[in-house]
Amino acid sequence: RVGHVRAADHVSGGAAANALLRALADSGVDPAELTPTAWYEGDSIDLADGAVVASWTDLSGNGRHATQATEASKPLFRRAVLAGRPGLYFDGTRYFDLPGVDTDYLGASLQGTSFVVFRSDDTIGGSFLGLWGDTNLRRALITHNASTRAYAYDGTADIAQVGSIWPGDWQLALWVYDGVNVAASHNDVDTAALTTTASGAQTLAGQSFRLGAYGSNEYLGHIVAVLFFGTALSEENRRRVARYLTQKYRVNDLSTAPAWTNVYAVTRGANHAQEFQLKRFSGGDAMALPYATGTAEHRT
Repeated sequence: RVGHVRAADHVSGGAAANALLRALADSGVDPAELTPTAWYEGDSIDLADGAVVASWTDLSGNGRHATQATEASKPLFRRAVLAGRPGLYFDGTRYFDLPGVDTDYLGASLQGTSFVVFRSDDTIGGSFLGLWGDTNLRRALITHNASTRAYAYDGTADIAQVGSIWPGDWQLALWVYDGVNVAASHNDVDTAALTTTASGAQTLAGQSFRLGAYGSNEYLGHIVAVLFFGTALSEENRRRVARYLTQKYRVNDLSTAPAWTNVYAVTRGANHAQEFQLKRFSGGDAMALPYATGTAEHRT
């Protein structure tokens, strides 16, 4: 469900149809539509509050489940940490190992995109805390001294840094490498908001990845969602993923709303004044949207 539009609130069926389109655009995209290489969300776990988590299911369908066999290193499950939704707590000693190597998550040339919804609890400052990264400090998304840093490696370490994150504040962080630049941002995925640093063809591929750590620098704070894509997503698709995450988790997002230009049309149905149909301009059949009259809900 991406929105709730009441036909009676609009002067015409056309106005209600436009309101449905706006609700759809504001909802973002199901990440599965963009073929993530790995996808983790806290609400895929159902445990008692404070329970240790041995495995975090990969929702992409690729079977890249995050695991931790050592009891003392297993992250902790927390219920209702953000917008009523659960997440995982990493106390500076806990992390997950990810199966495979970096090219499984970022693509063969190590171009890719990653989103993380997190809250750092590091009040010391100066600490290198890995949201995710490889074990040899080549590619990572980390927090350090009230900043978010994106790392890439073309024979030397290339770092894009964006500042002003504060302990206790929820953030949407972004890592992107497009074959030319590595980029970082938080709470705004527009191209104009990215901090970029040049980084050429990546070297030393085949590194093992960890979630909640960068080398031996474990993360201190909460994480509710992590997504990896094996390509550098376009600005429009970054906006769509960001809107999905911010609508779900209510984190602050300054990104421009997705355009969805020439993707969907909404028209009134022929049988009822409150019946509408949603149709893709390119591919796919029309889908009748559920509607309600009084206390009855209709699905056609």
